[in-house]
Amino acid sequence: MTNRWEKTIKAYAHCTSITLWKTSKYRVFGAPRPQNIEDCMKMMSEKRIRHLPVVEDQKVVGILSVSDIVTAIMHEQENRIQSLEQYITGY
Repeated sequence: MTNRWEKTIKAYAHCTSITLWKTSKYRVFGAPRPQNIEDCMKMMSEKRIRHLPVVEDQKVVGILSVSDIVTAIMHEQENRIQSLEQYITGY
């Protein structure tokens, strides 16, 4: 899928804006903004996709990768652990 995206981006590089849904022959899934990380992870897992466009007002404002999701979850868990340690120790 990555090669297809790269070819599409190169083909439309001269455009100031393109509609993602018109350039892809495959169904494009996107995460509305704001969307929680767990829902994004679930969608990516169910649809077996590695990149998820973040959509706002029918415009792509970013792309989440599996790595982005994993990193966000790790930070969230680290913060939770830190909060629990502070609660337990009183510091």
